[in-house]
Amino acid sequence: MADYKILIQLVNNTHAVPITVMSIGKTVEFTCNDGDLRIEIPGNWPFKEPKPQQLVATQPQPVGTKQLVSTQPLTLNTPGQFEFRCFIKPTDGPNAGKEVGWNPTSSPQSGGNGVAQ
Repeated sequence: MADYKILIQLVNNTHAVPITVMSIGKTVEFTCNDGDLRIEIPGNWPFKEPKPQQLVATQPQPVGTKQLVSTQPLTLNTPGQFEFRCFIKPTDGPNAGKEVGWNPTSSPQSGGNGVAQ
């Protein structure tokens, strides 16, 4: 079981999470009860575990963007702030089966910042 669970929830067919302060050496798990979850982490990889493969996206992404498609616990290894972008493919509702989430212009709130210290 993870030391920190970050629950990603749909809000008006988008989602958002607050800044979360966590300790180095502790584990983090991203979870979602509303559908399939995908997390993107642009920039520096803050975890001990190996980085996922490079994200292949239809829109330009910053070099080094990584994605998580599973919600296994990860161990914080690098101090500092990191951004995470959240995407959910809802199981029901108006967007069932369609991925919704972070977009730099229409849904920048669909994500958050972690602070490892």
